[in-house]
Amino acid sequence: MNFKLWAVASVALSLSAGAGCIVSPNPVTSGGLGGDDTGGSNASTGEGSTGTTGTGSGTTTAGSGLPSGAARMFYINTVHPLLVSANDPAASCTACHVAGQSGAPMFMADDANTSYDMMDKYSGLITKPADSQLLLHGKHTGPALSVVQKDNVTQWLTMEAQERGLDMPTGTTGMMPPPISVADAFAQVGKCMVQTDWDANNLDLLAKAQTFSTGPCGACHSAGEGGMYLDVLDPTTTFTMQKGLPYVKRWFKAEYVNGAFTGKLLPNPRVYLKGDTLPPCDPKTEICHPKYILAPTLKTDVDNFINLTLTRMNTNACAP
Repeated sequence: MNFKLWAVASVALSLSAGAGCIVSPNPVTSGGLGGDDTGGSNASTGEGSTGTTGTGSGTTTAGSGLPSGAARMFYINTVHPLLVSANDPAASCTACHVAGQSGAPMFMADDANTSYDMMDKYSGLITKPADSQLLLHGKHTGPALSVVQKDNVTQWLTMEAQERGLDMPTGTTGMMPPPISVADAFAQVGKCMVQTDWDANNLDLLAKAQTFSTGPCGACHSAGEGGMYLDVLDPTTTFTMQKGLPYVKRWFKAEYVNGAFTGKLLPNPRVYLKGDTLPPCDPKTEICHPKYILAPTLKTDVDNFINLTLTRMNTNACAP
């Protein structure tokens, strides 16, 4: 099994006795991203949530300049074929996001119409380009979007934002746009992460934590593989890398309401939620992430670090 390909966009954590581990033959393995999600028809919280965002079809959005449904057709005719990338399986999003291979969230389908509807119900995907997880995710277990894919996804999401009124002071969301984008919010929270908080909460142990079968997490994540950076030999760089994309998303997630970013970041402790919700191995490829479970004390340390960082951000006490 190729475990490196399976180091999904979350931390591959488990515990050894030296890292305060719990060795259990039956860790929780239910599917999904495992986020602390409170999404629903009106509110949703980024990765792992399924809050609705509307279909983009129906009547024309006032002031948009675009007929309703034009964005949907652009996705179906132009964007979806690029994301399938039949001629280049390595660049295919559907390879993982249709069947959940490698523990990927299932928000796509082979059929373009069905895929659009699924993405529309998955929070944080169809929104303004600067707020969309499609463009912010970067390299993860799968590749980052190619230039052609990124350009066309950006054009599609720009059309969606216009149709849905997400760029208007009072649009279909019924609220003012936030003062910053999701990308800016992630950049800000990265500046609020402090090395002393990291050290005080023993988070250097994350790279040393043992999986149940394949050694320490740092063995597969030492160069940022799978969207997480954990270098056993270089704890300082390990911390520094958490401050930028895509790694910062393993600690925080954006809050969306009616498809629009609210300007608020929420805790997203993927470093242990991933282990709590690991799905079974893919039956066809036998590719799976090694099982792990984080000890309660280290989970608490992770939560402490996240909460300290958010408090610093919310009180404007971060580095300039």
